Amino acid sequence: MKTTLTYLLLLISTVSLAQEAKSGSSSSKNRINTAVFSPNGTKVLTTSSDNTAKLWDLKGKVITTFKGHSRNVYTASFSPDGSRVLTASWDSSAKLWDLNGNIISTFNSGLDDINSAIFSPDGSKVLTVSAFHKTAKLWDLNGNIITTFIGHTGIIHSAEFAPDGNSILTAATDCTARIWNLQGIIITTLPHPATVNSAIFSPDGTKVLTQCQDHTAKLWDLAGNAISSFRSKGLPIRCALFVPGGKKVFTATWNYNLNIWELDGKELTAIKGPDNILWSAVLSPDGKMILTNAGNEPAKLWNTNGTLVTTFTGHNGWINSAVFSPDGTKVLTSSADNTAKLYKTNGDLITTFEDKARTNNVKKHSKKRISK
Repeated sequence: MKTTLTYLLLLISTVSLAQEAKSGSSSSKNRINTAVFSPNGTKVLTTSSDNTAKLWDLKGKVITTFKGHSRNVYTASFSPDGSRVLTASWDSSAKLWDLNGNIISTFNSGLDDINSAIFSPDGSKVLTVSAFHKTAKLWDLNGNIITTFIGHTGIIHSAEFAPDGNSILTAATDCTARIWNLQGIIITTLPHPATVNSAIFSPDGTKVLTQCQDHTAKLWDLAGNAISSFRSKGLPIRCALFVPGGKKVFTATWNYNLNIWELDGKELTAIKGPDNILWSAVLSPDGKMILTNAGNEPAKLWNTNGTLVTTFTGHNGWINSAVFSPDGTKVLTSSADNTAKLYKTNGDLITTFEDKARTNNVKKHSKKRISK
């Protein structure tokens, strides 16, 4: 699922930069943009607008600070085996690190902003997206470019590997999703009537699910034949995902309509959330729970029958992300209030991740400005 977050991270990074420029405050530079679990669920990795990423234990202790970027770091992920960290920044680079904070490689795109960076399923390659320059790049772990994927004529919203790692799937504002081989040759083009916000492979790699600005999600075979369509009610679809196992589809719209569908397009479940704009929605690993985030209110946990189970309170700023732990027993959120929080699924707060030394520093600077 982490390979499908380019569009969301692009939105987060753009909003974060806009907020930072508007506020001009020191506190905005400590904003936690994203928070994710390690593959085994024993550590947390956060990214921040202070140009760093941090590795934490589950008790809230900083293990490692990854310093080396010169601008906002807005996405970070673990390698599949959890032994390395990959970050992406507005400084036009991605970096590969060991868990002690040593830089192993830098993936420098030159003048291109890097909007996301992900590992291949076997951890041997890196895929980056320069959304506004309409390209994706495949790299080896030494920072050498293997392939540049050129062909889109619009902003690239998402890019991911096939489950077997042998092909790449991209989605863009040029109204297409494309399947490529690793040599950069287009295998299949999936045409749409409007911007394609995301495209993902099914867990078995035999199908593609796209999300289009025309209020639909579509299921395709790898030859480019449309299998079925899932139409939203109200505003366009915000996200489209396969339910774990790949036998059903989940969609969520901007106006908080949550739906589960059969692969043939039959609607199974319809949930109407609060009267708000939905920022993100993800499914629990067992597919039985839905975690939603509207940004300006606490994240919420629902069962697939539409019952609101839990509201995760405690943040006092915009919620940037909300994810499940790998085993589905915990929820991790990140916020513009400069913290990330770990909860039990019943809403009990377990840990707050906060760089207290940096926060105290910000408060001192704020007091100085006030006294002046």
